[in-house]
Amino acid sequence: MTQADSVHSTPRRTAPKTKRKVSAVSKVKKSGFDVVPSRKRRGKPAKLRDFAKIDWKPWRRTSDMRPTELMPSREQTDNIGIGCRVAYGLMLRTRAQLIAMHGTTDHGHIDQMMAHLCDTAEWLKATANMVEMAYLRVLASAAAAHTQGIKFKGVDNKPARRKSVQS
Repeated sequence: MTQADSVHSTPRRTAPKTKRKVSAVSKVKKSGFDVVPSRKRRGKPAKLRDFAKIDWKPWRRTSDMRPTELMPSREQTDNIGIGCRVAYGLMLRTRAQLIAMHGTTDHGHIDQMMAHLCDTAEWLKATANMVEMAYLRVLASAAAAHTQGIKFKGVDNKPARRKSVQS
């Protein structure tokens, strides 16, 4: 019986030459937005004058865009709704039920479901970011209007009457 020169002298197996399948999840384009901010906010909270200074450029349509390119289509929102309903259904499952699912369902179907859930999450993050930015634009324009002395329609600029303090 021959003895090995060292503990690490055993021959290693070579990697299989078959190509691994690419997961559908890895094909989902990431939005780049976080559900939870990845870093703490620094500095003081913004004041009215800070909001009044915010500037932005509106979205522009270009000639090569489809008529509803900047607006989500009904098919797209319906597809996202399906992803949300699947996610809700999965949240109602127990751990044991989800583990059992992997033994009864084809792996390709689970991969497609995971990709659809990932795509739904990225779309919703981008949509939430768009809504937050729209809110910020309205807030900034209101602050700028106030600093410019524009009277708000329907707003009574009279100082509030104080209730008399009775002793």
